[in-house]
Amino acid sequence: MNLRHKETLPRTEEWKNPLKVTYGITTVRLPDCPELKLRLIGVKGFGKEPMVLLTTEDLRGKRQALKAIRQYLDRWAVEEAYRFEKEGLNLESICVRRLTGFRNIVSLVNLAFSFIAIELIEKGGKVTEAVRAKAKRLKPKKRIRFHFYTLLKGISACLKQAKEGLYKMLRGKPTLPDTPQLCLKLNTSGIIHRKNGETPELFLFLPINSL
Repeated sequence: MNLRHKETLPRTEEWKNPLKVTYGITTVRLPDCPELKLRLIGVKGFGKEPMVLLTTEDLRGKRQALKAIRQYLDRWAVEEAYRFEKEGLNLESICVRRLTGFRNIVSLVNLAFSFIAIELIEKGGKVTEAVRAKAKRLKPKKRIRFHFYTLLKGISACLKQAKEGLYKMLRGKPTLPDTPQLCLKLNTSGIIHRKNGETPELFLFLPINSL
């Protein structure tokens, strides 16, 4: 297949430098469905083996082919998120009896995922670096390609230091539990702890794995 088109993709979390790829597009038909016309896109540059995309969309020209490649990469990121929720946050290990319970569990898992994605990855900062340090990676000098598992391990290490959980606050005592763990706070409309009219904050004291 003639991969005559070239493009430079901007740097992302996945690759440090702009990525140069070559790609081409052609029309193919499957032996079992000869009447169905398909468009095949071949791409080199993402790894050792070429990437092949097959679509029923009537793509015309290199720009539409490049748009399809970008859409596939976005879709792959979504699949990575689903995989993290199932494996990292143990979504598939949770059993419930009612649809309402299942929806609640999925909402809690999505909240945990959003907290890691927005508060720790997008905003970053000292808390993020402290959480990464708590993770104690086996190869600390190796560049992180997918941050979620590292941050999840670091959060679990921080929250395991809590011995009392929310017991004191739920019993009406306004003080926070005495624990050496990091204070991972998330601004929210739900009030668990408030000081002198300050912005309400939700403090997480339960292990993420328990979700």
